[in-house]
Amino acid sequence: LEELVRISPGRVDSRLMLAELSAGQGKTAKAEEQYRKILETVPHSEQAISGLTRLYRKQERYDEAVNYIESYLSRYPGDKRIRRLLAETYTERGWHEVAAAKYEEMLRDFPNDPEVKLWLGRSLYESISSGKNNDHDRAVYVLKQAAETMPENAEPDYLIGLLYLDKNYRELAVDHLKLALKKADDKRQIAEIRKVLAEVGR
Repeated sequence: LEELVRISPGRVDSRLMLAELSAGQGKTAKAEEQYRKILETVPHSEQAISGLTRLYRKQERYDEAVNYIESYLSRYPGDKRIRRLLAETYTERGWHEVAAAKYEEMLRDFPNDPEVKLWLGRSLYESISSGKNNDHDRAVYVLKQAAETMPENAEPDYLIGLLYLDKNYRELAVDHLKLALKKADDKRQIAEIRKVLAEVGR
């Protein structure tokens, strides 16, 4: 790949593969160099933006990550995947309220998208868990919408159960945790839900 990039420096696909391999090997400086070179050629490459953002987040270089993402979104404001990446970056930084606001904006633009409802609900739950927010009703409302539009996904009901527990609404919490348990298909998730139910029953 390095030889191919040397011979054909304009080959974005080769640079992207080299960047991803370098990142996987922990060679962050090399990966960053390749992602940056891609963006010099194709300033709004979604794959390069995503890869570079992942690198920066691992290094806690959040401001740089946000700058690249916002530059991309100034040209492609409707890119749902990159908008989610921006919100996730704010979450990792600990700016839960900003992240939730970004998801609220997404929900206004994609009102019928079940994924966006789940992302927003999860973000509101994280904001409440971190002590940055106390609007349980809003979080529960959004998560119930997510549960309706994603009937096989256990996460909305699980998070609703945790939110009700936080408010000490034990019966409602148990109802939703049991619903989540019926839907869960991942061993780790099942074990997690059962653990919470066992603690509620004590």
